[in-house]
Order: sequence, then C-alpha cells, then structure tokens
Amino acid sequence: MNKREDFLTSEISIRSDGYLLKGEYSKPRDSKTLLVLIHGIPMSRPDPNDKGYPELCARLNQRGIATVFCNLRGTGDSEGNFSMAGWHSDVINVMDYVLKGIGKECDSLFVVGFSAGASIALKYVSEHGGVSGVIAFASPARFTEIFGRGEIFAFIELAREIGIIKDLEFPPDPMRFFDELEEFSAEDFISDISPVPILIVHGDDDELIPVEHARRLFERAREPKYLKIIERGTHHLRRDPRSIDIIADWIRDFIS
Repeated sequence: MNKREDFLTSEISIRSDGYLLKGEYSKPRDSKTLLVLIHGIPMSRPDPNDKGYPELCARLNQRGIATVFCNLRGTGDSEGNFSMAGWHSDVINVMDYVLKGIGKECDSLFVVGFSAGASIALKYVSEHGGVSGVIAFASPARFTEIFGRGEIFAFIELAREIGIIKDLEFPPDPMRFFDELEEFSAEDFISDISPVPILIVHGDDDELIPVEHARRLFERAREPKYLKIIERGTHHLRRDPRSIDIIADWIRDFIS
C-alpha cells in the first residue's frame, strides 16, 4: 500500500470470466465503512483533465469512507468488451472479491452506482443482498426507453470509437446485445431489494434520462426507500460536488 494524503491506497486486479479487471482500493486509516462504486457507460474518450472516479473516491476517503473502484470489462485498463451481461458478471466477481477479503475489515458495506452502473448495482442487490445499503444515481427505469432497437448499431459503432468494444466480431448477435438491456430494467426488480435500504438520486435537468425515471423507481421500491432530486442536476452527477455530501451524509445516518 502507498500513502496518499491521509489514507492508504492499493491497486487491485480481479479475474472475471477470464478477463483481468483493474481497480483501486483506498482506505482512511481508521475507517470501518466500505463503499463499492460502479461506473456508467463512457460516451466519449477519456478527458485528460477529468480525474474520473479515482477523484470521487479520494473525496469520499476524505470523508472517512473506504472505497473500491474497478473498471469493468472494456473500460480503463481492464480487458474485454462492454456488454450489460458482462458487466453484471464483473460486479458479481468484484463483490465476491470484496466480501471474501477487504470487506471483512469493515462494519458496513455500501454499493453506489451511476447511470447504467446504478441499474447493475440495483440488480446485484436485488439478487444477492448482503450489503448495508445501495445508492442509485441517474438510473434508467427501463433502458429501451432511452434508445430503441433501431439505434443499436449506431451505439455499437460509438462503443468501438470510444474503445469499450475492441473486437470486431463482438457482439456476435447485435439484437441479443440489445435484448440484454431489457433484462436490466430496474423497475422490474427494484421491489426485491427490500429490506436493504435504497437511496435513489436524480438530477431534475438530466439531459439523457428524464427525472420521471427516478420517480417511477421510487414508486416501485419498497421500504426502506429514499428519493433525492438534485436541483439543476444533469446526468453526470459523478461530477456534481453535491453528490459527495449526499453519499457521505446518507451513509453517516445509517452507521451513526
């Protein structure tokens, strides 16, 4: 582990379906709370001026929260090609790594997802439970309302340009690739998350996923459930400084 300001950080490597995923574990020295962050789908090439999720982790570390962040397949330095089913498998393997290892050092474990990562986080918790709480930022209620079947080929080409799909023969069946999105429609399984507490967060100026999706998810969720609408918040809530306070304050309320 290397010292970084007032906390410790170490690189982690996790195998998922034969692919090597790269990530980072950061921990304030006395922290007993661990947060696993799940990113969304990149829609452009990395901005060298954007420090990304490691910066978000660092700011949460400064609030006394340990973090695990892992680039899912096709992103960052991780191997493989993006698909929702593949990312779901990655999250299962990341959580297994955490629960069998570093998670044992903590008294509480939370999962936070952004956009598509929020849908996967909700699906994981609905199937496995085992966490203290889950926070979903800008999650679609139903992916296929965001873009239709006829747009899947354009999306795949964009994913190739960005670099999250690397192999020319992938996906082998574009229509199946699209149908997978329906399996991650959070409104179909969010009711199964209870009794794990859930916080749904959305910006009322989200330019990609209308805020109505958050209200639909909240309506279908069972108690304990909480809804936070961020005034003038866009889709990229990871970059909104208010998100740090929302995460840290909600976690504090549950562990205090």
